[in-house]
Amino acid sequence: MMNKTRKDFRLSASSLQRLQWLVEHTGKNATDIIELGIERLFADEWSTLRARLIPRQDGRFDFVIGGLPLLTIEEKALPRLGNHLAELLSPEGGAENLFGVVVLAASAAESRLEVHYDNIQRLFGPFLDTPTFEAESNMLAAEGRG
Repeated sequence: MMNKTRKDFRLSASSLQRLQWLVEHTGKNATDIIELGIERLFADEWSTLRARLIPRQDGRFDFVIGGLPLLTIEEKALPRLGNHLAELLSPEGGAENLFGVVVLAASAAESRLEVHYDNIQRLFGPFLDTPTFEAESNMLAAEGRG
């Protein structure tokens, strides 16, 4: 059973009417309907995110998703991206799940990898177990790899 947190929201009269209609017609309670709406909107928004590599003036590249730079890699890592390089450099960008590919490419090329933890938390926060993420981030920073 998942813990639920009580929140107070103000809904317009039309939203309340639609919520009540959904309760009556689906047999679900209002909380379930609101949560389902949030999940659907989140999935829709997440599906629009694209990953891109943006060149910097210092010769490195920022790996950016949703306008947030998550990683900075050196140019020598680019060939290790293989077929993904062209899509990441294109205006359309690539899938958000290329994050791991970029990390592996930087590692394979022995490229310096700068990790922007705050932006990663902002973007992937809904998926991350915050205490675990923070502990791992602190461990990497202490080891000088962050």
